[in-house]
Amino acid sequence: EQGMKFREFLLVARRLREAEIEEYRRIFEKISTPTGCLKQGDLGRLLQHFGYMPLQVDIDDLLERNHMQEEQVDLERFVTLVQDFNRTDGFSRQDLGTIHDAFCLFDEGTGQIDVLQVAAMLRWMGYS
Repeated sequence: EQGMKFREFLLVARRLREAEIEEYRRIFEKISTPTGCLKQGDLGRLLQHFGYMPLQVDIDDLLERNHMQEEQVDLERFVTLVQDFNRTDGFSRQDLGTIHDAFCLFDEGTGQIDVLQVAAMLRWMGYS
């Protein structure tokens, strides 16, 4: 029988999540203090390890979305923040709204846009 049962898929998903968290831990430990925390100001530098170049406004939005008031970030909180940042692909809520609005403007009710419309959509969003 070809295919994968749900239980098998759960096992794969769990192992992927564990590997992801281990990578987060490795990066976190490079910068964390002896107390096992890092400062909010270090988040931008850490997010660069994942291929992002976040602006401070994006980090502020991330912290606000996650109700993060504390100056110190422990590993568990860091994992939550990185997962959220990945989920939005590093965009702030305002940017996501703009991108969604642009997509809806160019979508003709199919839930997708034509590849040729991408350039027009990007121009509409202000890119040249």
